[in-house]
Amino acid sequence: MAGKSNPFGIQLWTVKQALYKDTMGVLKHLSTSGYKQIEGFEGDKGIFWGMKNTELKKVLDDLGMNMVSSHCEVTKDFERKAAGAAEIGMKYLICPYKGAQKSLDNYKQFSDEFNACGEITKKNGIRFAYHNHDYSFVPMDGVVPQDLMMKSTNPDTVDFEMDMYWTVAAGVDPIAYMKKFPNRFKLVHVKDLAKTATGIEMTDGIGGTEVIHIYISSAGQEVRAGSIGKVVPGYQAQIVDDDMKSVPPGVVGRLAVRGPTGCRYLDDPRQKDYVKDGWNLPGDTFVMDADGYFSYQARNDDMIISAGYNIAGPEVEGALMQHPAVAECGVVGAADPERGQVVMAFVVLKTGHAGTPALGKEIQEFVKQSIAPFKYPRRVVFCESLPRTETGKLQRFKLRQQAPAFNSEK
Repeated sequence: MAGKSNPFGIQLWTVKQALYKDTMGVLKHLSTSGYKQIEGFEGDKGIFWGMKNTELKKVLDDLGMNMVSSHCEVTKDFERKAAGAAEIGMKYLICPYKGAQKSLDNYKQFSDEFNACGEITKKNGIRFAYHNHDYSFVPMDGVVPQDLMMKSTNPDTVDFEMDMYWTVAAGVDPIAYMKKFPNRFKLVHVKDLAKTATGIEMTDGIGGTEVIHIYISSAGQEVRAGSIGKVVPGYQAQIVDDDMKSVPPGVVGRLAVRGPTGCRYLDDPRQKDYVKDGWNLPGDTFVMDADGYFSYQARNDDMIISAGYNIAGPEVEGALMQHPAVAECGVVGAADPERGQVVMAFVVLKTGHAGTPALGKEIQEFVKQSIAPFKYPRRVVFCESLPRTETGKLQRFKLRQQAPAFNSEK
């Protein structure tokens, strides 16, 4: 291989169970196996594994190893951790995980938190970074949370660690994403969690507060890529139309579930909408195949029926957000005399782009190349902002209210 490669190493989380049992033995084994660069994590004994920072450094020096960085809890005693890391020549402290959030406001708060951490590490002469999982790439109200954090953190003090596995798991090309935000990803995790590499299968499932249980899932040899799974024993599930009639396999409709657990709304109008004929209707649109596997499509309110096709609004939003000119978007159905509904996209452009008819056509063609062509937005409306609640949730009902006015301009 021509040229000089960048240093690589191992994240100690990979061997965490063995590390808990025999810290010194595992470090020696890694060293003799050729690993000289390591990234730590904060266990129950702290980021220095129950030793003083200088004691750990001596151990690593004797093994010819270098602790470049460590994942750690950034909301507790972070200034002390930063000072200790800097004293032994570490370069990074990294926030490893935040979890999926219910609103974009939470991700904005994370950005503020990361900026504050970046100032602390800067003061100590080291750097701060955030390590992604798949959840931050899932669009919320037309905005990709990872994009939001990339744009609202200070590049002078905040870097990012690209976890390639979780990025790919979210359906995002990691190389293209790093090019989208050049010089922001200073560290990379490379790993393979495929069954062929580990023998371990990923398990998915869906449940609900109303049912207090997982009712569709899969495990082991039953797992099928792209599907949530089959009905859990003890429960029943079917796909129904608006009249509560079961639809055949391959037809998109509303998910209906019943079993040993469920709910009843007492003196509440939701009873007639969410519980019918003994079935719980969680508000999700699914499709079931001939083998009984259920695949999620969208929330019921976000489905658009156009010329007999069922189109999930969030899927179209996800495609739109990949266009380099799109900053935010919201997709709804607009009335159409021929098709019943057509897909209408409200688009906020990034600075430097003008909402011209030519760009509208370009965006339409872009979506056609990204997902099934019949799902492309036949109406593209450029706007300055999208209606949101105080917590940042996209108010699609307001977009639906606005749709008729723009539909008349077709």
